[in-house]
Amino acid sequence: MGAGLRVGGLRHYHAVIRKCRQKSGTPPEEGWSHHIEGALGEMAAAKALNMYWPGSVNAWKECDLYGIQVRTRSKSSYDLIVRPDDAENCVWVLVTGSCGSYEVCGWISGFDAKQERFFGTPNNREPAYFIPKSELKPIETLTHEDIEEIRNQKRRDRQQTFIQISQRSNSARVEEDKP
Repeated sequence: MGAGLRVGGLRHYHAVIRKCRQKSGTPPEEGWSHHIEGALGEMAAAKALNMYWPGSVNAWKECDLYGIQVRTRSKSSYDLIVRPDDAENCVWVLVTGSCGSYEVCGWISGFDAKQERFFGTPNNREPAYFIPKSELKPIETLTHEDIEEIRNQKRRDRQQTFIQISQRSNSARVEEDKP
């Protein structure tokens, strides 16, 4: 738990220095506890998944664990939040709890999380995707193969788009070359 406290404290320190705004909309003075709870939630997820926790600082858009983003919420009734600018090609894990007592609730791919039916602005929050626990897959079902498949999905989508564009360009050239 000491490592989580240190990492969370460092994250908050660097956020204050960089004058970062809390995406959750909470006042800056509450950022201290949010950063610490977030780090402890990542540790809980790593333990549940038998994975190494890197405890990174200043890695805002990198995954918390290999191919996995962890969101820690203080109350068990809260949904997983995925924001519109969050990565799609990673796994999102919901952890609930506080003060060293956590439940790793489940997971969903970023692609599956960003569905219109989850989009909203509850309690005047910034627009985001709020995924209920009932829509999450059990954490025990997450495999390294799932993580790799989701991580590579965006690359495959880009390659497919490039192929489609190339095929259209080639078709257009063929049409132009016809007498």
